[in-house]
Amino acid sequence: MTFDMAMKLLYRIKAACPVDSGALKQSITIVQFNAKRFVIQIGNNSGKEINGSTATKVYAALTNNMKNLKFKKNGQPKTIRNPNYQWVNKAIEQWIEDNQLNIALLYDDEEQEGEE
Repeated sequence: MTFDMAMKLLYRIKAACPVDSGALKQSITIVQFNAKRFVIQIGNNSGKEINGSTATKVYAALTNNMKNLKFKKNGQPKTIRNPNYQWVNKAIEQWIEDNQLNIALLYDDEEQEGEE
């Protein structure tokens, strides 16, 4: 992908990124492999911190892929629908539409391990 196309995708993904502390959004970057090859990296390596919060690749994947979020509140297990489900996928689809590209996307529709 060209640098211009990568920048457009970067802006589209950052606009769609869920924000709590802002760490995940700040971790979205362009990586250059050679003069004509760029990719978008979402999240960083586990253990590296941005603004005091760890924004790992695992966290980015979970916010995108899990339909339901499980947590404990007052010691009781709770499950809610993930309001950010497929945020990366939707941003990429919009980028494809914006740029009138003819690209077929394949998704893994299976739930992540641990989900019901």
